Amino acid sequence: MAVSGSTSVGEIDVSSINLLKGGVELDLNGKYDEATCFYQEGTKLLVEAHKAISEKCKLTEHRQQLQEHLDRPGAQDRTNFLSQEKDDAKKVTKIKIEENSTGHSYDKLFGHYLHQHVTSIEVDDPYIRTDFQINNFQRFCELIVGKKIPVKTIVLKTKLINSHQKESLEKIKKSLDRNKIELTIEHSPTLHDREIRLSTGIVIGLGRGLDIFHECEILSQEYYNLDLRRCHDTAVTITHKNLTRDATS
Repeated sequence: MAVSGSTSVGEIDVSSINLLKGGVELDLNGKYDEATCFYQEGTKLLVEAHKAISEKCKLTEHRQQLQEHLDRPGAQDRTNFLSQEKDDAKKVTKIKIEENSTGHSYDKLFGHYLHQHVTSIEVDDPYIRTDFQINNFQRFCELIVGKKIPVKTIVLKTKLINSHQKESLEKIKKSLDRNKIELTIEHSPTLHDREIRLSTGIVIGLGRGLDIFHECEILSQEYYNLDLRRCHDTAVTITHKNLTRDATS
């Protein structure tokens, strides 16, 4: 929309404000690509209106309004995030974990991707069955809570086989509720693949799912520090959904 003889500055004002408000709403919902488009178009209209204004007082008001949107908190951070996301969409990171090796906590493996732009997480893991495996999932949830990121929902898809398993997962659900995170548990009897999908598009492929650690005693030091735990021989692959889609199309 450009400034023309038939388009008043007031009309452009309304259009730009609506676009900027729409950008804020998309921003809050984690739709950063769309929000950026709205911000750019809204700012462009403000600049065009700014050029068309002749009254000094109105010009000053517009200049302040334009600067407020350009300086909106987090604007540079979002720009950096979108740039990083484009880079992530072009590469595949593979991590090989050797048998009995240590230093492979969930945080070290993929904690870097659990940042302020992640709003929802999906976990596909058919083997969240035993107490030890359930504890692994609990530790994963603790990592998310500890990161203090704006995750609102976690969806766990797994094979539900007994009442003890269901009761344990319900306890984790209640604990997450207290941290304002909704856990949805879905039963899939045919599930085989193991992966974590983040709302940012990052896909974390887990050869063994979250069950990468050897079991240990409850009161041992490694029980409380995942970096001290001995690991199974497995691999972790981190990529972006766009790259995955291109590879399969």
